Amino acid sequence: MDISSFPSGGFEGGIYLYWIGDLNGDNRLDMLVGTSTHYTRIELFLYLSDKTDKELFKKHKVGSCSSC
Repeated sequence: MDISSFPSGGFEGGIYLYWIGDLNGDNRLDMLVGTSTHYTRIELFLYLSDKTDKELFKKHKVGSCSSC
C-alpha cells in the first residue's frame, strides 16, 4: 500500500485504522484498515501477521461499501 497516494481524509477519502490487536494469537499485531479514494466507497482489508511468511503481513479483502 502506497500511503502517500491517499488523500488526508474527509470527502476526498483516506486511510482509516478501525482495529489493531492480535487476532490470530501469534503475539504480533494484526490490523483492520479501510481505504477510500472517494467519499462514497470504502474498502476494508485485514492485515494478518504470519511468522512463517517472509512478508510482515498477509492482506485479505474483507468487504467494501459503495454508499456508506
